[in-house]
Amino acid sequence: LLITALLTGLLFAKFAAPTANVLFSNVVCIAKHDGVPTLLFRLANARGNRLIEASLSVTLAKTARTKEGETFRKVHDVALVRSSNPLFWIGWTAMHQIDEKSPFHGETKESLLEKGAELIVVLSGVDEHSSATVHTRRSYGPEEMRWGERFVDLLSAGALRGTLRAVDYTKFHETQPAEL
Repeated sequence: LLITALLTGLLFAKFAAPTANVLFSNVVCIAKHDGVPTLLFRLANARGNRLIEASLSVTLAKTARTKEGETFRKVHDVALVRSSNPLFWIGWTAMHQIDEKSPFHGETKESLLEKGAELIVVLSGVDEHSSATVHTRRSYGPEEMRWGERFVDLLSAGALRGTLRAVDYTKFHETQPAEL
């Protein structure tokens, strides 16, 4: 009876744990945004409920060589325009401005490929109903970075007199040419 109770509790704990269920864009776009070269990627909440105090942590890992000739993996923090969201409900476009302080400054797709670069994204948040912390992650390689492209707009006028806005998730991964 004790073993059955323990196994039942373990199974319940396993299946009752909240899952992140977040959709990440298939690619990262790099284009001008307000006149500044900006790295962008999208996230959408595919959960039935919201995440409270969602935060994004983004790093760029790439191979570097020291003055002594040693090769190692160096990790750079990627500062986002907004790295937290008090209520992650529908969607989020994360943006990183590429300036002199950016680890992407002076890089190209070819240089990132040569350095074996990887953009690592980690999302953490608190499940609205269970108050449990959920985490999910996604990584992007240089082959998934679209230079000179931006995401297609998801918002469109709604059916009621054109005043309401609707989100069209069928275009979530679509990009279009843009100025770089």
